[in-house]
Amino acid sequence: MRVLINGKPEELVKYSKVTYDKDYFVQAVKDRWELTDLQIRMTYLISDLAVKANGVFSVTHQNFIKMFEERFKMEVSLSSVRRFFCLLSKIGVLSINGAKRKNNQQSANIYIVEVEAPKTEEQPYEHRHEHLEEHALEQHNIALNKTINKPLKNTLKINLVNKNQEIIDKLILEYMHKGLSKKVCLLVLSEIQQNPNIKNFGGYFRNALENTLYKHNVKHGKVDPFERFRERTKGSKIPLYDWLSAPPEG
Repeated sequence: MRVLINGKPEELVKYSKVTYDKDYFVQAVKDRWELTDLQIRMTYLISDLAVKANGVFSVTHQNFIKMFEERFKMEVSLSSVRRFFCLLSKIGVLSINGAKRKNNQQSANIYIVEVEAPKTEEQPYEHRHEHLEEHALEQHNIALNKTINKPLKNTLKINLVNKNQEIIDKLILEYMHKGLSKKVCLLVLSEIQQNPNIKNFGGYFRNALENTLYKHNVKHGKVDPFERFRERTKGSKIPLYDWLSAPPEG
């Protein structure tokens, strides 16, 4: 993490990498991650903070929490804020940079938006920035239901997700890097939600994702299923016959 010199917005703008548009930034975050209601609100606050310096801003976690609570009249924890900024960095929409003041004292991090808005008058999506307090919950539920094609109205299912949100975020991000799409990961999640009595949710979800990844790799020719069978039966007395490569009879 490189160290930058902090300052006023007119000084921070020199670190700008993109043509910043806050609506496009919000949409980019939504496209790359299924946001919780709390995360949607944090995204909108971040989008406003980045306006003055064309996609660059600096804020301490404590000040961010204060602004959030004043704006939305709800609480957010320090750990939630830290995790969300790290998430935005991992999905490539924001970079986190260490900073110091001109007198070399440590300062708040400088955040730089990494997604470029199209250089056209029309934005490439239909729905523009809407009033957050009125529409955030509705928009989030519609997006999530469309993705997994199942409503999440059952209280047990919702509690299961809320209780394990950090594990879910971590595993989905891990298996997206391994080759699964976000939609497939959420489909797997929707299936295991049918069993609310899971004792080890993290292990169960990981195993389900691993099995799905294996089937995905077999389907796309990245894994030889017969090789896996040979590994599992190594040392056994079962005779192996590779019928897939055997010559035709006659």
